[in-house]
Amino acid sequence: MSTEIKEDVKVAEPKQKIQVDLEVDTSIKDLGVNPYAKLKLLCPDDKETYANVELDLSKVNVEVDDKHTNTIEVNDKIKMVLAYPTIDSFDPNTDAKTLKTQQLFDVIGNVVYEIYEGETVHKASDYTKEEMQTFLESLSTDVFVKIQDFFNTMPRLQHEVEVENPKTKVKSKIMLSGLQSFFG
Repeated sequence: MSTEIKEDVKVAEPKQKIQVDLEVDTSIKDLGVNPYAKLKLLCPDDKETYANVELDLSKVNVEVDDKHTNTIEVNDKIKMVLAYPTIDSFDPNTDAKTLKTQQLFDVIGNVVYEIYEGETVHKASDYTKEEMQTFLESLSTDVFVKIQDFFNTMPRLQHEVEVENPKTKVKSKIMLSGLQSFFG
């Protein structure tokens, strides 16, 4: 395959953010990784006995909500693009319902990627933590509801497993959802 460079070709700057969905066709087995995870799950029938379950991770899918978007419209002129949180974004053992206001602002500030003000793009990394805090404090309750929707509808690992209580022999189904269910 040859590459030809044409000097008269001009590339227009993009006017808006374009979201591209990529599908990776690589299974865990293709990576040479053991595809099985050993889990100890609480049996729902008596809520005290744990059962050992072996889960084939190659059967676990990423679930994507059709309503999910990472673009938050602040008003007619301002939009935010949010990045997906990483393990380093917050403590996975922290329950989001118990976070204090400052901790919530820190988590949100860590996922803001860009802020669009009309045609001008502001990279969040160009601002201090204090400047981001001031910006976030200026947002309306409606915008925070949209940010909450971003977190609630983010793509997540989800898989239903069947467990048999070793004491009662009752079989139950448990929905595993999120990384903590699989590896926590």
